[in-house]
Amino acid sequence: MTHIYVQWARATHHEFERHEASDWDALPTKPVPKKSREPIFDENERVVGFRGDPETIDDDPGWCVNVCAYGIGFMGDHVSVESLPDGVIRLKQWNDDPGDYAPEQFSAIERTFYPEIVSWSVPAGDGTLSRTGWRDDITFYMSDRVRQAREASGSLPTLAGSGEHATVRSWSEFVAPAEVQTRHGIWMLDDLNDAHRAVRAPGYQDWLR
Repeated sequence: MTHIYVQWARATHHEFERHEASDWDALPTKPVPKKSREPIFDENERVVGFRGDPETIDDDPGWCVNVCAYGIGFMGDHVSVESLPDGVIRLKQWNDDPGDYAPEQFSAIERTFYPEIVSWSVPAGDGTLSRTGWRDDITFYMSDRVRQAREASGSLPTLAGSGEHATVRSWSEFVAPAEVQTRHGIWMLDDLNDAHRAVRAPGYQDWLR
């Protein structure tokens, strides 16, 4: 159960590929997209072209669209996978590209999956909701400004994973993984993005086989 599924940003091949998490560092990689690559939006806010010096998206793997573990997808500016002892997998997804986000909007999610199924209950309205699924822990990283705003609005994550309280930390505490562990996302034309999203992402059942 220590496998993951990777969907690369490609011109014509949009399917997910299965890989062992321990092989992640050796998978193909491409550099961070150029900062001069600026998307052009139409009146419907869809990306229809690029200004500047855009890279060409071909069928060679390297830029990520989606990385899936235990039925959970990870999409963002950057993604990393770490294979830990006893079949544990840790994924990180973070957004910190200054061309896309202001510094106070930088954020990250770290999720650790354990190869065991557990049952738990979480508050749901006036009662509780019982669930069964993979054991996992989750940590959110966000700026102090965003955290304060979410606390005030009541939208700060409190429960996540297998019923445990989510850990919420300051963005300043986030440490990006080494480059060898990192794969980068890339802006795509929305027509191409739609073609990738039309492919069924693996569900949690794919980890029961």
